[in-house]
Amino acid sequence: MFEIPIVVFCYKRLNKTKLLLDIIKTIEPRKVYLIHDGPKNLDDIENYNVLKLIKETNLNDKKIITSKVNLGLKKRIVSGLNQVFENENKAIILEDDCLPDKSFFYFCEKILNIYEKDKTLAGVTGNNFQKDNYINDQFYFSKFSHIWGWATWKHVWDDFDLKINFWNDYKYSDDWKTIHKNQYERNYWTEIYDKIVNGNIESWAYSNQLCNWYFKRLTVTPKFNLVKNIGFDNFSTNTKTSEKNLIKETQSLQLDKIKKKKIIVSEKLDEYVFKNIYLSKTNRIKFLIDNLKKRFIKKI
Repeated sequence: MFEIPIVVFCYKRLNKTKLLLDIIKTIEPRKVYLIHDGPKNLDDIENYNVLKLIKETNLNDKKIITSKVNLGLKKRIVSGLNQVFENENKAIILEDDCLPDKSFFYFCEKILNIYEKDKTLAGVTGNNFQKDNYINDQFYFSKFSHIWGWATWKHVWDDFDLKINFWNDYKYSDDWKTIHKNQYERNYWTEIYDKIVNGNIESWAYSNQLCNWYFKRLTVTPKFNLVKNIGFDNFSTNTKTSEKNLIKETQSLQLDKIKKKKIIVSEKLDEYVFKNIYLSKTNRIKFLIDNLKKRFIKKI
């Protein structure tokens, strides 16, 4: 029996929720939290069908958390995880548009167990967006906390601050400059978090990422992509059509080769992610110019 609790967030994607639950069944989890957001209107048949599915799904120990009204993605994720971590010390988290390779669960289990007492880690992601960069080990440490399939501990989630109340002081700190050494990258993230504080962006994921940076925590990232996002549909909240290039097929890890190692951030791999995942082509040129300037000044 698989011991780590699994959390599934679902809304109205019936077929995709069923696909995900079928994969979860194969590992025979000890406990599954099925967290369902309520309908936006009373005649929302897709939403009702998903609720019916999770009620009828046969699992060893399932806890269904639902709401009569539609909370929206941000409130549903945050309130749901608050409830989970009132009872659990660690958990694996998936949304209904995330299709994991079976090795994802065992990868998370190993990492959560061997690094449980290390306060410098935020958790585990199932995502790898590297294309041409070869990674020797089965995982590396990244400053980015991707959430298309992830896992964490209660002590990390307890530090989560949705409103990022620390931001206005933090953005002027040396720690902020240390995390984002490139001026252009720093400006990119500063603009996003200023918009969040001013109410122009609604996102729990950005807040989660900033909290991990604030507490100087890295994320364990697999050598291969372990979770495929299949959520580019009419029910998407944050997944954009322009992000379809991020879709990668999954591969399996060699689980017997996963060993505890020294925690050092992989700056080269993170630079690749920022340039190729977060930036548009135009902005990549600006980023490269800024990097070249920095390296030239160092030589002088």
